[in-house]
Amino acid sequence: MLAVILTSPHIHEGQLYPAGSTLDLPDALANWLISQGIANLLKFKKNLNDKEQDDGLPKT
Repeated sequence: MLAVILTSPHIHEGQLYPAGSTLDLPDALANWLISQGIANLLKFKKNLNDKEQDDGLPKT
């Protein structure tokens, strides 16, 4: 799963997601949206469980 932020509105399965929405998506869908210029990879994401920043790097 990848976190993305939409750069323009996007409709998926009848649901409108406005620009600025952040979504957790399967890698293939996230990469497709990025390649179409509809989304950017979200490099930092808040972890809702412990409120820490996720830098996207594997945990060691």
